[in-house]
Amino acid sequence: MNTCYLETDRLVLRPFTEKDLPRIEQIWGDPRVNYWVPWYGIDTADAARNFLKSVMKSYDCRIHYTFAVARKEDPDRLIGQVNIKPCNDPTDPNDAHDAGWAFGMDYHNQGYCTEAARAMFDLARREGQIPYVTATHDLLNPASGRIMQKCGMVYEYSYMEEMKDKGRTEIWRMYQLNLGDPHAPVYTRYQTIFPVHFVEDLTKTVAQPDL
Repeated sequence: MNTCYLETDRLVLRPFTEKDLPRIEQIWGDPRVNYWVPWYGIDTADAARNFLKSVMKSYDCRIHYTFAVARKEDPDRLIGQVNIKPCNDPTDPNDAHDAGWAFGMDYHNQGYCTEAARAMFDLARREGQIPYVTATHDLLNPASGRIMQKCGMVYEYSYMEEMKDKGRTEIWRMYQLNLGDPHAPVYTRYQTIFPVHFVEDLTKTVAQPDL
């Protein structure tokens, strides 16, 4: 397992454990949280256990950053997650090295997600195993985009995707953070996969609170 322990001013980033199962179900079982993730919510004990099993298995990948996030004063109480999609071949041009996060509603608008994501990105930069990370957020969830911006990620383009499992069509904004070469090429596979893609003028959007 290559997920280590990290500390920030307020947080502990650690591997997931069996003790997290009740909180996994509570956090991802909240429809306000799982609405924005690209998979079904975790609303049963069995679903929470399957989620934990998938996380534990992914720790065996060559490169993987998946952290359970807790506050320093209560390190055993899970409040959220940050991760970069696992991979075994960091040179694969089709790999987005996609980053994501989700936090319990009680911990929104306090900067916890930004703080945790920055720590994870700093670790990935120091280790130098992947050239870049990307992240996407729903057009209707601009607060997640603010996290990307505060982490130094750069907006590149938007694309439309039919989310059959969710029963809706969404527009995603794609951001990228180069970890080594600042002039690394933009990840364009989403533009290849999804025919409807375009560049927005984000200067016209309204500022949102940090998560």
